[in-house]
Amino acid sequence: MSDSFQHLMNSDPLAGLAALVLTFVGYVLLGLVPACAVCYVFYFLLTLPMRRNERARWFLDLLELGLKAGRTPEAAIGEAASSRDRALGVRFHLLTAYL
Repeated sequence: MSDSFQHLMNSDPLAGLAALVLTFVGYVLLGLVPACAVCYVFYFLLTLPMRRNERARWFLDLLELGLKAGRTPEAAIGEAASSRDRALGVRFHLLTAYL
C-alpha cells in the first residue's frame, strides 16, 4: 500500500473507509457507466435492422389476416389501432390517422 493510504488507515479508520468508498464510486462512475453506455450503443445499432424487419413482418401479417377475413387493408389497420395497444408504437397510430 502507498504511504499516504496507510497513514489514512492508521490515523482514522472512518476517513480511510470514506477514501476507499469514494475511490470505488469514482471507478464505477468513470469506468463502468461509460463502458455500459458504449455496449448499449453497439447493441442498439446491431439490432436495429432486426427490429425493423420484425416490425415489417408484423405489419404484413396484420394485413394478411385482415385480407383473409374479408376486410380492406384500411379496415384491418384501423381495427388493430382501435385496440389502443402500446406495443404497436406511435408511428403505427400515425399511419392509422393518415388512412
